Amino acid sequence: IARKMQSKSTIQFLRADINHNYLISTEEAAEHLIYISKKFSNYDKNQDNSLSWPEFLGHNQWPAPVHE
Repeated sequence: IARKMQSKSTIQFLRADINHNYLISTEEAAEHLIYISKKFSNYDKNQDNSLSWPEFLGHNQWPAPVHE
C-alpha cells in the first residue's frame, strides 16, 4: 500500500509542478490540487508560499521525485 501511495503522491506532485522547480506554488496548487489549495498555509510549514516535497507529503521518508 505504501508503494501505491508513494506512486500516486509522486504523480500528483509532478503534475502540479508546472515550472519543474520541485516546489508547488499557490497558483499551481489552485489549478491542480484543489483540496491542498484550500488549506495551503497548513501545508506550507516554513511559510514561503510554496510546498516542497516533504511539506506536500507531511513527512520526509520518501525520496524526492524527479521530472523526466
